[in-house]
Amino acid sequence: MAKSVYEFWLSWQQEKEKFRLPVLPEKLDIVFPTNHVNINIAKQGEIVRIQEPMARTIEFSSFSKAI
Repeated sequence: MAKSVYEFWLSWQQEKEKFRLPVLPEKLDIVFPTNHVNINIAKQGEIVRIQEPMARTIEFSSFSKAI
């Protein structure tokens, strides 16, 4: 089996703390939700009212071992 040149790290506090996962995830989903408001103004068009960003969601999965 060939060794992977890729690594997967989780870090926080501007990389003062970090953790390396021992295996690469098979699947990775990152969601950047927004709560912006779209407003249609007659004869003017659409405007977007920007709101504060919401928390990001990060999900990942790897292999599972059958028991």
